[in-house]
Amino acid sequence: TDPSPSGTYCYNIRAWIRRDNENVGIGFDDVSQDYYDPSQPATAPDITDSFVLNQTWHDLFKNIYFGWTFGTGANSANMIMSDFKLGFTPVASCAATGIPGDYVSAWSMYEGNGDVLHDLNATSHNNGTISDATWVSGVGCPACSALLTTNTAGQVKVPSSSSLNLGNHGTVAAWVYLNGYSDWGGIVHKGEQTNFYDECYTLQFSQNYASFPNSSYTINSNVVPDGQKRPIFCIQDDHRRRVCATSSTRLALHTWYHVAATWDRPGQMTMYINGQPEDTVNVNRDPQSTSSSLSLGAQFKATQWGWTSYQYPLNGVMDQVYLYKRALTAAEIQSLYAAGLNGQ
Repeated sequence: TDPSPSGTYCYNIRAWIRRDNENVGIGFDDVSQDYYDPSQPATAPDITDSFVLNQTWHDLFKNIYFGWTFGTGANSANMIMSDFKLGFTPVASCAATGIPGDYVSAWSMYEGNGDVLHDLNATSHNNGTISDATWVSGVGCPACSALLTTNTAGQVKVPSSSSLNLGNHGTVAAWVYLNGYSDWGGIVHKGEQTNFYDECYTLQFSQNYASFPNSSYTINSNVVPDGQKRPIFCIQDDHRRRVCATSSTRLALHTWYHVAATWDRPGQMTMYINGQPEDTVNVNRDPQSTSSSLSLGAQFKATQWGWTSYQYPLNGVMDQVYLYKRALTAAEIQSLYAAGLNGQ
């Protein structure tokens, strides 16, 4: 009922689901009490999620509607309902999520189904269209959702918006889970031209023999033969000059990692893995501003020679993507990392 110091509201959802042939615990139907007992693992909820809403979205909860139905493909549906009860309980600990609320766009991937990825920022409202990606379990809890892309297909395309041009101060962050290594696999990519002239910023993986100037950790095939296992972050100015920071950690397969990068010109660019700084370089240029779209899970989707393909898709899972128009502090990056671990 009360906003945080940053003016946002935190919601905590917990749900228990049992089939009609499964036992229901004692007290399960008492909505006036908290069924969950941390000392009794059997009472843990099946679905948990926490999310932060700004004032506009919070105000939409003045009215809450409930309904029951199932898809039949017709204009009507039959249903049976009994013993329905509902209870709301304030949860003080929910406010401790620590996620900075001034994001330009945030895609928490809470949906779990459908082909629209909703931006949590109701002002920017940068919703994305999902193509050839699959909903799977996300980071933090088995019931949280995320999107799976393969080494050949999958992408979320967010249409062009001036809010996506982050300027000379910014932060890009996401959770990733690799099923395989793909050269140049894109996580967050602002740009859609095949010649990369319109690229603004990109969080992606490298290629084995790639070498990026201006980074204190240079990938070279003679020194580091597994460069594609390392995330990089680059910004590109309007003269197609880049500044890049590179992870010194080689990401293992089938493991969740939080990857983030910040830049602050005049100042520095820093790459973080799991909340810890990995590489810091001087920033001597600004990312260009273009009318290009933004892609999640690939660099872009292109049509060439009469056929369409996904360019440099991520071979794995992505979750909880955040964009900020400022460089988050090291403590704030750690908060994003901790929030993901807790399924928030």
